[in-house]
Amino acid sequence: MSRRTPENDQYQGSFHKAFEPELTRMIQRLKWIPQKPILDMPCGSGFYTGLLASRIREGQHLTAIDNCEAYIQPLRDRLKAILQPDQFHVQSADAYHLPYDSESFDLIWCAESFISLDPKGALAEMYRLISNVGQVVVFEVDEFHHVMLPWPVELEAALPAALLQATKAKYGSGTKHSPARRLRKQLREAGFPTVRRRVHAFERTAPFETHTKTYLKHHFEYLREFAYPYLDASLQDRFDHFTDDAKADSIFERPDAELTIMTALYTAGKTPSKSGSEST
Repeated sequence: MSRRTPENDQYQGSFHKAFEPELTRMIQRLKWIPQKPILDMPCGSGFYTGLLASRIREGQHLTAIDNCEAYIQPLRDRLKAILQPDQFHVQSADAYHLPYDSESFDLIWCAESFISLDPKGALAEMYRLISNVGQVVVFEVDEFHHVMLPWPVELEAALPAALLQATKAKYGSGTKHSPARRLRKQLREAGFPTVRRRVHAFERTAPFETHTKTYLKHHFEYLREFAYPYLDASLQDRFDHFTDDAKADSIFERPDAELTIMTALYTAGKTPSKSGSEST
């Protein structure tokens, strides 16, 4: 179901830490009408499960699933500090065949998982499980437009092409690293008549604080491992210089440095929109 490695957890965890205020506000602003339970699938390390748990009130219930056993008990222990024992359930399960009755949930949350999930299978299960008045919320990115930095122009133009080559080489398709751009179509094909998207931009300016620097270092490590081999040698040199925190003119030290993170939040429901509009 999911692709879990310690390296990926560190990269994703650094994103959560650097942009925790914005991610917390995003969860706080979700339309919140749960009478039936809430589901986080797959929950991974449980960052978003914890944010969802902070909104659970008396009489509400939170369920979290993942097929990686290593996440299950640590997440249970964390939730014990937030919720009462009868307010949550965490278990190992297959996202395509969950052991719950149809229409069991009023809110299904899925974040940063469609690079590893099969969208058709996962969304079909979400459609089965969500109530007629509930909503499925998917938080995703498009890697080609996710992290915006003031790269040298030649390098900025070459990186997407290198990323495309790397994606084709690894996955056999150039679209695997851009799940957000396909979600509207996939949600409609899964049967949801109403699909809305909200784009979120998270911004940081120099001097970058510690958590932002840590996230950037993980991002550059990812690019170095994945896309860097597909850059020309001269552009590899420019990449090395730009990302070297020991250089006075690197992204880490430039006084005019700016960072923008682009994300997309898709909300889908079984009830057709009364306004006829699907975008917000």
